[in-house]
Amino acid sequence: MDMEKEKETNIGGKMVKVICGLIGSGKTTYALNNKEENDILLDWDLLTEALHTENPIFVKEVQDMLLKFFYKKGFNIWYITTRLGSNELELLEQMEDVEYIWINTTKQQCIKNIKRRNRNDEIEHIEQLKKNNDNIYNNYYKNFRIKYKIVSVFDDGERW
Repeated sequence: MDMEKEKETNIGGKMVKVICGLIGSGKTTYALNNKEENDILLDWDLLTEALHTENPIFVKEVQDMLLKFFYKKGFNIWYITTRLGSNELELLEQMEDVEYIWINTTKQQCIKNIKRRNRNDEIEHIEQLKKNNDNIYNNYYKNFRIKYKIVSVFDDGERW
């Protein structure tokens, strides 16, 4: 590859912002409102939609493959997920300049957001999503080893 093209490809500073939070908490909204023009957005929901699949293992593999690729190219990356698994943590621990952000949103606001985005599959399974959010909060935020920077997207600032 010629040196000019290599310079063009290495945009950014290899900052990885890992955005976690409950389903419907505003993770994507926060990233879209704060990312720079050349930053890369790796969002679970958007990848699922783009890949036309509901297979969570395949989507996660693609998301992690893209994370490695764009990190090596020197891009700033916004990595959006509800929770971090052990494979993701292992991958992220190999990278420098990783910031973990928890989107602080109340249970009621998450449900309001889920209903507002009006995805049929979510509306049909709203009770299961509420249980999933309880699990995410208790097991991947409250009792997890990651120290998150707390960000409130909505005004109330209340946690549940």
